Amino acid sequence: MDIRKYTKNTFIIVCLLLLHACGTSHKATENKTVVRWPDFLRDWAADYEIDDAQRLAIIGQIDTLYRLVEDSTSDNELLCSKLCQLQNTISDAIVHDSSLVFPLMMRATARNFYGKIANNPWLFDLDCECNILGYLVADAVWYTSNRENFDLMYTTIMGLSWQAPDRFANLVLSKEDGNELAMAMLIVYNYTDTIINNLQLTITDSEGKLLYRLTEDDTYIDQPDACIKRMSLPPYLVMEGLAADGTLTVSYETPHGTLEMIGLPHVFFKEQIEVCPRLKEVLNQALK
Repeated sequence: MDIRKYTKNTFIIVCLLLLHACGTSHKATENKTVVRWPDFLRDWAADYEIDDAQRLAIIGQIDTLYRLVEDSTSDNELLCSKLCQLQNTISDAIVHDSSLVFPLMMRATARNFYGKIANNPWLFDLDCECNILGYLVADAVWYTSNRENFDLMYTTIMGLSWQAPDRFANLVLSKEDGNELAMAMLIVYNYTDTIINNLQLTITDSEGKLLYRLTEDDTYIDQPDACIKRMSLPPYLVMEGLAADGTLTVSYETPHGTLEMIGLPHVFFKEQIEVCPRLKEVLNQALK
């Protein structure tokens, strides 16, 4: 797939997803001292001048939940209420917040908090109305947009939550009126050491069997900045893999070894694509 065939709206989408720059300072990740996740989020927000009341209030809710979990005397009913409320808040921010950094912060929070649940197994014994296992896949939710002349979906694949500000990948799907081609693109960011060599995207089924492997030799690759690499993907192949409940693994080589990031974007894909009729039609064609 040749990126030069993409039209104006497609380039706007890609440019919006490239607003980060290699020179951006991430003081939260440079700090080697042990910090609580909510404080890490506040530093992350400050780095990107996120200071509006609504988003800061959500970080405050996250802080409250972490404190409740850390306090062995917390009221279980209150804890359950906050667990369920925050799960919905995180999903809503990912689906509807059109900024780029804050949804990433929420995805990383979901992953971080699931680790906290795993380290506090007594949380599974709570009789909550929601399923707290939802935090395991909350970061797999897609941002969706059905606009006047094009559809857009994107999700993010990351590794450890603490590394999310500096290492992550966005998987973008788009279909524009008047363009026969849908777009599928993987945009990989590495602000840690800026090297992204031998990029690969692997799709495996629920049993771990290989469905597809896409390498730099198989696709069109460009690198708009030293710490960003874009891989243009065959949209039918990617959508077919997602519809088959495929797990995605992004891997590349850095100066410190091979990095892998595993994502489960298939979990909500078939449900959320329903709000993007142009992309749904592309999926239908892919599955014929």
